[in-house]
Amino acid sequence: MKLLDRSVHLASAASLNYLLYAPDDYSANSPNLPLMVFLHGGGGCGDNIELVKRHGLPKELEAGLQLPFIVLAPQNPHIKQFWDEVALIALINHIVEEHNIDRTRIYLTGISRGGYGAWRLAINNPRLFAALAVICGASAPYVYAGYIAHMPIQVYHGAKDAIIPLHVSEQMVEALRRRGCDVRFTIFPEGAHAIWDEVYKDKQLYNWFLRYNLGCQGDEDNYQVI
Repeated sequence: MKLLDRSVHLASAASLNYLLYAPDDYSANSPNLPLMVFLHGGGGCGDNIELVKRHGLPKELEAGLQLPFIVLAPQNPHIKQFWDEVALIALINHIVEEHNIDRTRIYLTGISRGGYGAWRLAINNPRLFAALAVICGASAPYVYAGYIAHMPIQVYHGAKDAIIPLHVSEQMVEALRRRGCDVRFTIFPEGAHAIWDEVYKDKQLYNWFLRYNLGCQGDEDNYQVI
């Protein structure tokens, strides 16, 4: 994967640093590709974009993981505040306009504080994302689960997580299932908080994402991750 851009000034929204990865053969003439949006946890916040590479999906990409996506990894500039959803949507729109993106295949994932951000972003934009994966993230109030019950969702949590306890994911998963969502829930029995490296090393996660486009199941054979 090659690194394309690193920052942008967004009119009517906060400026954001970000990492943008694309397949090695990506060019202006490439066909439209899926877009994966990754939201980091609290350890990636600030104005040093290198911090975003330390955990999760960017860490795997820096180590050589090859994906048939464009991957957007913005940086939350606030050390103690949650994600600015207006700025995130403005950034996603900017990337979609500037690059060859399949608008029916925008995927969302996040870890820890970014997992909470992913829940909120999906709930507030339920027709934007084709699939969602949340890793050890505090859930948004589960009363809003009905907003995203149509969406393919995977949830991961460590049973021994002392930072964000398992029960917050259990509550959201239960609420989603009551509303008919076929959510996949993976518990790591010996896992603490930082289970994300194990999750993002599993290529089956990316193949699962690629099954879906907006409103229907797509043809994963077009994009299979090897």
